[in-house]
Amino acid sequence: MQWPKLIRSKMARAKVVGGFLRNSLVFRLKRQALRPRYWFNRVSMVVVDMDGTLFDADAGNMGLRLAYPDKIDHTTIGDILYEGILHKLAQGTTTVEETILDGNRLLQYQNMAKKDFKKVLNEIWPTLREELIEALRDLQKTHRIKLVLATLSSIEYARMVNEKLRKEKKFSFDAVIGTQLTFDKRGKMTGVKEILGLKNGKVRGVKVRTKLKALKELCREKKWPFSMNQTVLITDSYGDIDMAKHVKTILLVPPEPTTIQAVSAKYRLADKLILTNQQLKRNLLAIFEQKPRVLARALKLK
Repeated sequence: MQWPKLIRSKMARAKVVGGFLRNSLVFRLKRQALRPRYWFNRVSMVVVDMDGTLFDADAGNMGLRLAYPDKIDHTTIGDILYEGILHKLAQGTTTVEETILDGNRLLQYQNMAKKDFKKVLNEIWPTLREELIEALRDLQKTHRIKLVLATLSSIEYARMVNEKLRKEKKFSFDAVIGTQLTFDKRGKMTGVKEILGLKNGKVRGVKVRTKLKALKELCREKKWPFSMNQTVLITDSYGDIDMAKHVKTILLVPPEPTTIQAVSAKYRLADKLILTNQQLKRNLLAIFEQKPRVLARALKLK
């Protein structure tokens, strides 16, 4: 098994550990109670996860790989450090929020700066899901839906992603939410100001907001109407189940899923599942159509 796949598999197992059965049960109970309200033809906002969804790659992993490029037995030290962080998460000795802090601290030790984020983006760019971008562009134009890019990674990095999309794909999200870092006058990382995580509160003195809370605050700031019944989340895994419990959710299933992606699909931890193949655009847009027969035919998984 190649090292990147091994790491992604480890990350998958880490996310499953701790509350999978409880969360999946809560998800199913909420869907049974609210199913009549979960139609997709009345949607005002779509929230798109970044790592693993918009891109078939992880910005955190790539950042460490570029920050620590020296190799041991053909494996970069960055990959080894990434594996170590995820191992602690899988063992339950650290939380997702602490993992975010530890990962960013490792980047800070190597004097990572904003300009280095562009290098990470250039490495990850080839894994962009073009079919997803095309579908989102159509939704934005024809349905007048607000699109938000959400990530546990740096919001500064997410803004760079959005700007590159605007320049090269003639498309951009209406807003982005993510973890906020601090920088000095030269653009060098100096710390973490606020984390986008799984639970609201504080970790090591740093404020933590969930994606749902950050989304609600974003809407208040921009004076956008917000309704959980009219919000759709597009993600690739169980990692976003805390938000998926409350809003309509579409799960993207890649041809070679990681453990967490496969588990998420197997237990159908979403309202709709879509394969990430050449029919992704057609199948995704079909979900937002009002004709049930078209929807059923388009969503038939082979």
